Amino acid sequence: IDIDPSSINKNVHTDVPVIGDVGRVLEDLVRLWRATARADKKALHPWWEQIAKWRARDSLAYRMNHDVIMPQYAVQRLYALTKDMDTYITTEVG
Repeated sequence: IDIDPSSINKNVHTDVPVIGDVGRVLEDLVRLWRATARADKKALHPWWEQIAKWRARDSLAYRMNHDVIMPQYAVQRLYALTKDMDTYITTEVG
């Protein structure tokens, strides 16, 4: 979601570009989500199996580097310091 159309696909390919004020766009998305019927848990089972396979690979593992701060380490530390708080952490690609 970006209010500036020129920022869409500038640095990262966007599969579903959404242009607009983030507050209004999120309100609309929440309204649509609430109006949608609940997902069929049985139909979602293959998706959850795939997620379990990805988790089992430990694909987010990384080697510590004493010369640079690894992004994974930064996220781990942020989580450790804020896990008991009502916190949102966002990043920007540009």
